[in-house]
Amino acid sequence: MKENKKRILILGAGLMQGPAIRAAKELGCEVIAVDGNPNAVCAKEADKFFPIDLKDIPALIDLAKSLKETGLHGVFTAATDFSVSVAAIAESCSLPGHSLEAARRASDKVLMRECFEKHGVPSPKFTHIFKNEIDEALQILKQKAIPFPITVKPADNMGARGCRLVYSQDELRPALEDAVNFSRSGKAIAEEFIDGEEFSLEALVINGEIFLNALADRHIFFPPYFVEMGHTIPSIKSKEECDELIRVFFLGIKALGLTNGAAKGDIFLRKADPKKNGKRTACVGEIAARLSGGYMSGWTVPYSSGFDVTKAAVKIALGEPVDELPNSEAARFSAERAALFSAERAWISVPGIIKKIYGLEEARSTKNIKDVLPRLFEKDEAVFPKNNVEKCGNVLSSAESYDEAVKASMEAVQKIFLRLERANNKTNLFFEKTNPSITVQGNYPPNFFKFPEDDSTKEIKNKAFDELLKNSILMEEDEILYPSFFKDFLDKAFDVHGLSIRKAIKQAFFLEPKLKEKMLSLQTIGEPLNPSLVLWWKYFIRGSRQGLIYYLDTELDG
Repeated sequence: MKENKKRILILGAGLMQGPAIRAAKELGCEVIAVDGNPNAVCAKEADKFFPIDLKDIPALIDLAKSLKETGLHGVFTAATDFSVSVAAIAESCSLPGHSLEAARRASDKVLMRECFEKHGVPSPKFTHIFKNEIDEALQILKQKAIPFPITVKPADNMGARGCRLVYSQDELRPALEDAVNFSRSGKAIAEEFIDGEEFSLEALVINGEIFLNALADRHIFFPPYFVEMGHTIPSIKSKEECDELIRVFFLGIKALGLTNGAAKGDIFLRKADPKKNGKRTACVGEIAARLSGGYMSGWTVPYSSGFDVTKAAVKIALGEPVDELPNSEAARFSAERAALFSAERAWISVPGIIKKIYGLEEARSTKNIKDVLPRLFEKDEAVFPKNNVEKCGNVLSSAESYDEAVKASMEAVQKIFLRLERANNKTNLFFEKTNPSITVQGNYPPNFFKFPEDDSTKEIKNKAFDELLKNSILMEEDEILYPSFFKDFLDKAFDVHGLSIRKAIKQAFFLEPKLKEKMLSLQTIGEPLNPSLVLWWKYFIRGSRQGLIYYLDTELDG
């Protein structure tokens, strides 16, 4: 190591840790990275790399102590759930960082809830349930006076893995079994369901002083699971509501004892309470002792504020002053002060094997798009997501207004299309389970298309799609073919990527020119739909563009 060159150990060498590796190198550091995956995508960007399981704290400490002999000045992670490993190394090697006990409280949801309860931090009512207590879970909930619906989570994981909303006792056992399987300690937490909006907040803490650097809207979908389909930063909530979110976030940070490093919070804003003059109150979902994942700290925060929060956090880990930190008020980066806005959005897929991906370059060329980041590629298997790591990819935008940022990211996502291999059992099963009517479209997995919940669907709410389609005729308008049932909804029903029925059909026809020809060979315009077309359009309701093209590939061209 060159004289006066600082050395930092970074836990994780995946995509999300790339900004930290690059920030440390920009600061002139020698970077030592570790990751359980020997093929981690950013491993080669580090000066040295060691394939070590991030859960193996003794091995990590041994490595850190050996590095310490010739100089080790900091340890750091971003977007991983291994803040305890970081704190254990820091404590063993006398490096800057949050205390080990504080990191443990911020990593174990049971310890976290107990801490919040002790210090009066607004937080859901809760109980913990071990793997060997699942048979007694219902009684435990009754003793704690926690009514359904409840949220069940692993006590120690991230990315919404193993998290589920449970409406009744019949759903309790499978949810708990799923949660404990995702828990390293075999422990689940069952807690009061908070009915409200969720936000991501991020702060840096220096000697106990808290500097907020981000407040973003989170966009959660697909109950009973909690899948974040994106976030938009900064939030455009009122100053009063933002201040309430910040207040509770800061209370949580102080209660956990986080004093030197990053802190990331998922904070709820409850629905208005008539008993409290209609004011909305905040409640801590959870707080982690690290920078956020989900492309927030490394991407959308600097895209919106210009503040390189990762570099600042690395400086804290090195024990260096952070001269660029704004004062507490300016650090809020509220919508009123924001120079730019950034929106991250995900694309997902019908389950199956990806045959071909269309539109990535078109998405990248969309105005105001900064990044298009696929997670899956041709020959990979896609699933309908139950958590935040099962999505197919993400786009990120930066624009001068909230609406422009959202528009850009949605337009980019809509340009991306995954064609699936034909005759796949998992794909077939997905289409066979089409939710039968508009009234049950919330079932998991949902139909891709969501119809409006207003008077326009009043007359058909209790009718099955089968019936509605069988009573339809084939129509043509604006160069598209569609069942007459769709006529009033062409621009009012939207799929999971925000495409209207009209746009989805147009895109499918563009992607596969044989579609229109094939439909017209089966059906004359103006005549009732035959059984083949009824099934075809059910595939469309279920899977949007993917449904139309998969039916063509499997049923008609196979």
